[in-house]
Amino acid sequence: MGQSLGLRAADSYSDRVRLAIPTQSFPANHEHPTRMHYEHSSRRLRLVLKPAALSYRRRHLSQGLRASGGGQMRFLVGFLAGLIWSNWIEYAYHRWAMHWPSLYQAAAMRHALHHSAPSDPEHITMNIGFWTAIFITNVLLFAVPDQLLHLRILAGVSASFLTYMVMGIKVHLRIHDGRWVPDGWRAHHLSHHARPLKNFNIFLPVFDWLLGSKNRSLRAASPTSKTGLR
Repeated sequence: MGQSLGLRAADSYSDRVRLAIPTQSFPANHEHPTRMHYEHSSRRLRLVLKPAALSYRRRHLSQGLRASGGGQMRFLVGFLAGLIWSNWIEYAYHRWAMHWPSLYQAAAMRHALHHSAPSDPEHITMNIGFWTAIFITNVLLFAVPDQLLHLRILAGVSASFLTYMVMGIKVHLRIHDGRWVPDGWRAHHLSHHARPLKNFNIFLPVFDWLLGSKNRSLRAASPTSKTGLR
């Protein structure tokens, strides 16, 4: 009766084991069952948790590596998308805003001054405020679908657009002030000055080819002319 009351009063499995099996019934050279149970459970727990921990670490590392590779791939995809978009914006703005009939007459009037004096540095390119507005507007245009569709390519697009914009400005300046650029780039753009409805891309004529405005004969631009002045 006393033993059963002791079992009911026990708060844990170990207490019940100690009450049910007297300690003195085991010789000194034998382990107590309670301690054997705990040590055995501890060893089993370590054996179970150790492979699980290693598996988790390997899985976490592989996921990190995949995430890193995925980030690089997304940047490259964004950079390519930004390159195509930049080429299109350059083409569309040059063709339909800077030339008549124009959707933006202020741009067409300013660009007419550039065509009348191609090497005049005042009219070769727009000011920094214009290019800043163009960059911010286009980044915001990409930011909306990038967030809504979880594309995560905005960094690549922004880097590509900025790179293309700066390179386009520098190439255009170099063509008209006589500094070195590849001959094909110079001939392509000076042909636009000879035939203003052709060659709207400055140096990379992707959309000129696609939309049929590429002047296939570059003899209009004299090889000896480096500034476009005739």
